[in-house]
Amino acid sequence: MAKMSKKARLRKLTAGRKFWGAIYTMIGVGSGTQQVLEKDLQFWVRTGDWGRWSAMQKAQASASRLIDRFTGISIFPNVAVPIQGPTINPWGIFNKWTGMGAGAIIYAMVSRFSPIKLPHAGKAKGIGASLLTGGIVGGLFDPPPNAGTSASPNAMELQVGPRRSAW
Repeated sequence: MAKMSKKARLRKLTAGRKFWGAIYTMIGVGSGTQQVLEKDLQFWVRTGDWGRWSAMQKAQASASRLIDRFTGISIFPNVAVPIQGPTINPWGIFNKWTGMGAGAIIYAMVSRFSPIKLPHAGKAKGIGASLLTGGIVGGLFDPPPNAGTSASPNAMELQVGPRRSAW
């Protein structure tokens, strides 16, 4: 077997790092997005809207609701009913994604300090950090479990409106 040149080894190493970097990013964004939109998707399926919408309307509704949850601005108000403002839910950060992320980070730490090395500990740490970040950000903007009940007492809907001058 021919020996690889240093340049070829570095090129292969760089490609692998770019690949895993993209994977970590997609995992974090996907977990955060799923956390924010999960209750809205369940509502749309239950009311029957999701089944009769075209793929474009589904994408518009999802994008509108996602941006609406973060900023309070509805970009497609005719598809998804706009909410009153960004949703802040401090208790939402305790969700399945943060649990999986913390578990993966603990797996990597156990592998680091144990005499028996566990497989793929480095990748588990990267995936865990990505899941943890996506779960925290997604959970922070997640709607409360039952709006109008005291199940999540610190969840609130911020009213964002035009700024008024004190003068």
